[in-house]
Amino acid sequence: EELVTSRNASTPGGPRTLTIFDPILSENEKTAAKDLGFWVLQDNEVGLRRVTEATLFYMPHCGRRLYSNVLRANWRPSDLTKTYIVGNSFASYKIRVLDGKAARSCLVGQIPEA
Repeated sequence: EELVTSRNASTPGGPRTLTIFDPILSENEKTAAKDLGFWVLQDNEVGLRRVTEATLFYMPHCGRRLYSNVLRANWRPSDLTKTYIVGNSFASYKIRVLDGKAARSCLVGQIPEA
């Protein structure tokens, strides 16, 4: 459930780096990912990866803390404009999961409703 994939595009049409991390990847899966051109992170960054260029985080069904960490690491206007997340609805977390204290401590709870 904690698959985090980021795609960094250096320039339009230029070289791309595909980075992947999942704490349950087996050694065979890591080898296959490398063979497919992915850069496999060895350490669990717990979502605290700061973007330097347009980055897609593929995070289906991850916990709110992981989403919050991605946002926390990139909570600057210049970074947020380069941060793209494919995953669960933040509004559903706010409605179903976050109570008073959790809503204040989790950046997902700070996102205004659209």
